[in-house]
Amino acid sequence: MSDVWYFVCGSNLSKGRKQIRTGLIRCAIRAKLPDYRLVFNKKGVMDGHYGRTPVTVEMEDGSLCNEEMYVAGDEFVVPEKSPPQDYLEHTVIGANEHQLPDGYIAKSRQVAGTAEGAV
Repeated sequence: MSDVWYFVCGSNLSKGRKQIRTGLIRCAIRAKLPDYRLVFNKKGVMDGHYGRTPVTVEMEDGSLCNEEMYVAGDEFVVPEKSPPQDYLEHTVIGANEHQLPDGYIAKSRQVAGTAEGAV
């Protein structure tokens, strides 16, 4: 069985949360997903609400890697809104665990705080 690389974002950046959901993480490497942006527009976090989508990410050395990403099904997408506080905190915890730039954390908080219904 070969490994599958997953690109994670949001609360799945938290190693603890991701491992509870999908099992042991043997290796984590920072990468970015060009032409995408962070939004909080998912209704709930139920099983079956997500599908695996192939994506090509850019590694820190500039190389490209084919990975999979969980993306919410169209029927579970809602207008952008603020995420629950615990969701945002898992996002920040994970960003710190992976030593993502301070700008990522600030942008996550900004997106969460400027969306309709901000907490």
